[in-house]
Amino acid sequence: MSELKVKTSTFDIQIGDKTVKLRLTVSAQLRLKNKFKQDTIDTILEASADVEKLLAIFDEALSYKDNENEGMTGEELYDVLVDTGVKGINAFAGILFNIANASGILSDKQKEQVESGIDKSYTAIFEHIENGVKEEEHPHEHGDTSQPVRDSSSDSYFRR
Repeated sequence: MSELKVKTSTFDIQIGDKTVKLRLTVSAQLRLKNKFKQDTIDTILEASADVEKLLAIFDEALSYKDNENEGMTGEELYDVLVDTGVKGINAFAGILFNIANASGILSDKQKEQVESGIDKSYTAIFEHIENGVKEEEHPHEHGDTSQPVRDSSSDSYFRR
């Protein structure tokens, strides 16, 4: 049986004059599954906040058969991405979801749904953190008119 010749589906990132092509083959997905003892999609979903998983995915995605990535490692890709302006969990999550899409793990619709859900989640988390900091800095400006009061029945303080 002859080998089928089709164009490999990849997620391409343009870095300067070089195009980096990323793809998780089924063999790469199995290696990730065995390494992390979880389904590949779970590894992908966790990887933007777990550098070990992120680098493992990058390493695998860079090294598919007949790639043109000239031996680039996941660490090198990460550093180049940061140096060219990729910053934040959302940015790396987007790259991971695009790799998953190009690799057949997520359909176009699923990729959009996951990106939207993750974006909303991180936006809510960072807004909560920001609002919490503002309230701690200026509690009276945010409707907190309570004063710390000593509870005579214990050694604790509470707001009234």
